Amino acid sequence: MNTSRLLPLVGLLVIVAGCGGGRGRYFPVDDYVPRELPTRYGARDVLPQPILGDDDDPDAIARTKLHDKVWTLYFRHLRWPRVGTGFVADYIDEAFNPHIFQWDTAFMMFFGRYAHRAFPAIVSLDNFYARQHDNGYICREIDERTGDDFAYKGVENTVNPPLFAWAEWEYYRVTGDATRLTSVLMPLVKYHEWIDRNRKRDDGTYWNTPLGSGMDNTPREGDGWICMTAQQALAARCIRDIARVVGDADTERRFQAAYAAIGRVINETMWDARDRFYYDVKDGAPSRVKTPASYWPLVAGVAPADRANAMAAHLRNPKTFWRPHLVPSLAADHRDYDATGDYWRGAVWAPLQYQLVCGLAANGHEDLATAIARNHLDNLLAVHRETDTVWENYAPESAAPGDPARGDFVGWSGLGATAMFYEFVLGLRADGVTDTLTWRMREPARHGVQQLCFGRVQVSVVARARASADAPPVIDVECDAPFTLVVQHPAGESRRTFEAGTTTWTVAF
Repeated sequence: MNTSRLLPLVGLLVIVAGCGGGRGRYFPVDDYVPRELPTRYGARDVLPQPILGDDDDPDAIARTKLHDKVWTLYFRHLRWPRVGTGFVADYIDEAFNPHIFQWDTAFMMFFGRYAHRAFPAIVSLDNFYARQHDNGYICREIDERTGDDFAYKGVENTVNPPLFAWAEWEYYRVTGDATRLTSVLMPLVKYHEWIDRNRKRDDGTYWNTPLGSGMDNTPREGDGWICMTAQQALAARCIRDIARVVGDADTERRFQAAYAAIGRVINETMWDARDRFYYDVKDGAPSRVKTPASYWPLVAGVAPADRANAMAAHLRNPKTFWRPHLVPSLAADHRDYDATGDYWRGAVWAPLQYQLVCGLAANGHEDLATAIARNHLDNLLAVHRETDTVWENYAPESAAPGDPARGDFVGWSGLGATAMFYEFVLGLRADGVTDTLTWRMREPARHGVQQLCFGRVQVSVVARARASADAPPVIDVECDAPFTLVVQHPAGESRRTFEAGTTTWTVAF
């Protein structure tokens, strides 16, 4: 999160110096039309219902209660924009203070997309685009009451991880709805350009601050930040892909070149051959402070296979990251590591968990990604049983909230019981562009999902219990429109296209 959240708010500053004065130049701003916001009950027919275990299994019942709690809090935290703020859309609030935050909002899109038929969460980002300055700058934190930028300890701390493009692209991939991509392309391009002009160092790396990175009290040191540099590469890749979809060939070529160039910088400047680890760099040397922020090159897709493998191996080391609650925000062998969390000095945080599992899966480490996601879900479940809520962060050495941590935090903490549960524990990846559901099936117990909406279809797919993970699956399928199901099983891969209706499929390989 942000240190401004830990300390009293000391004042609102409209950021002008170095940021430009106009607003919303690159985003089409329409008159806001108020509407009734949905409730959890009202959305009940279009929300996923994950299944893991029999209906009378106590753990399965507890997981359902946790899942329902997350979605209840999600809908409770929907907001209307206030008159006079310059906000243009309803939005999901991060559930902490009367500000909206860039990277909080971006990460909430990764599970909000699974409720898109009830509420189009992606429009939450429109309030940032509408408050974008003429020169492309977007403040990390904007006051919900006034629409003013908020700066704590100076403008240098007001640049959050540039994740808008990644959130837009991944939301599109589930919904299949490309209609907004044309309108968001220019704000994304201009923001990327602003960061290039203002946060890029002579060696091609990018800098941030602990506050700006979102990891407020992290002991990281460096002139070039591995997370910021890899996030800028990731943004370039996603802008390239969005440009391709909307038919902007010039922008596609330009950002492919930018993506390749930043990737080269990361691998030539920020890889440490001795430790086989990506680090922040200071005065040209590795910082040697290990945090999950070093895994952003895996998400960006710029890590060669041998380096991705080495990074994955570090996660299995009990002296650093393989702790009772995976994965702490600071390696356990660092002198500042705190077993209770102490915010970013050990606490387990949803955004770092999600980027880790996404990066691992994208680089062929699906089993490790699944283990981390399952461990995280189990710890969330244990804490929910004791406290009946979801927390801002969690202790790394026990099943407990972090110290400090705020409760009812949905907020990005909803990721563990929703997106990480669907995508990594259950192994279900939805592609709304092609109406395809890919199921990496490794769980022998009864499992699947009901009422999963993606693209043009709502589906229920439930695999019956099997004697072992290697046994051939029998899947009960129900859908309201045609879609393709791809099953990836230890025995091989099989695919089948289903028409609307109900079917039982005994999968053969």
